[in-house]
Amino acid sequence: MEISLYIHIPFCKRKCNYCDFYSIVASENLISRYIDSLIQEMKIYSRKYDFKINTIYIGGGTPSILNPEYIRIIVKNIRKYFKSIPEPEFTIEANPESVNKEFLETLKKCGVNRLSMGIQSFNDKLLKIAGRLASREIIDEKINLVKKMNFINWSADLIYGLPYQHLKDFEYDLDTIINYNPSHISLYALTIEKGTNFFSLYREKQEIFPSDDEVSEMYFLANEFLEKNKYYRYEISNFAPKGYECKHNLAYWNLRDYLGLGASSVSTINSTRWKNVSDVNKYIKYLKENKLPLSNMTKLTKKEKIQEFIMLQLRLRKGLDLKILKQQYEIDLLKQKFSEIEEFIKAGLIKLQKNRIFLTIKGIIVSNSVISALI
Repeated sequence: MEISLYIHIPFCKRKCNYCDFYSIVASENLISRYIDSLIQEMKIYSRKYDFKINTIYIGGGTPSILNPEYIRIIVKNIRKYFKSIPEPEFTIEANPESVNKEFLETLKKCGVNRLSMGIQSFNDKLLKIAGRLASREIIDEKINLVKKMNFINWSADLIYGLPYQHLKDFEYDLDTIINYNPSHISLYALTIEKGTNFFSLYREKQEIFPSDDEVSEMYFLANEFLEKNKYYRYEISNFAPKGYECKHNLAYWNLRDYLGLGASSVSTINSTRWKNVSDVNKYIKYLKENKLPLSNMTKLTKKEKIQEFIMLQLRLRKGLDLKILKQQYEIDLLKQKFSEIEEFIKAGLIKLQKNRIFLTIKGIIVSNSVISALI
């Protein structure tokens, strides 16, 4: 069975003000025990399934804070317990402040062929507001190191919609990153999530955050600017020259099976979805007892699979293939949602071409509403 493999490293030096992913500040001892537990989890799954890995993605948290020896151990055990296609796309996330020559050399030796850099902004004031550890100077230094060491396939993450951020600030970030010539750019609109520092700040000082119209303008600007510079939008938030799309994330958007290892990770295999416990100590305890660290498991219903298919396919530039929807799920969307589709076409939010529905740039801004109406 061919799958994509995700490994979660839930450790950070400090939590960013916008982040709602599961992550903690941890001791060396806890990290060591966590890595041992990851290996045990691999071992259990290797006995249960005959997996063949298509793509590998190590995310976080901040995987780049790991001692290089831990990265070598993780990769060694992936190869020990799972088969894979020759030279699979292998991505690891990194924050600039924890990138160094030894880390990059380790990645190359381990077969990691794609780096995802959490840059977020080149503006020192905005970096500080977001709670980022790296300054503009550090970011420049580490990008130059990545390029010097011939990491050709590297992606840059940028955030827009930050407090006090204006259109000209975001324009500067885009202009700066283009000059570094990454192979991929991900743009994320700030979402105010409960439990984050920004959630409290937004309740107190909503006026310091850009308005919805300003955030939309930032996206329009980015889309036009990046396309002009040969980065085409293949998914709502992701841009790349042709051939450099992230294969791992495309596996999610195309509803392929994936296995998630580590605390809080999610898996979907054969229409069954499960989630690991979002607690490092509980995760370690389960695996010490040779048990899978599950918090819940559910069989996806036909309705849920249809909804996910529509939602995820509409995020992609290629759009939703109505013929495949009908073949796989016996749903005639044009018939069932005729009035909604007609209304969205007239409003310029979607287009219907060659039996495919896809979002326009205008439609992307209100994509949640459009998708909700169609599922």
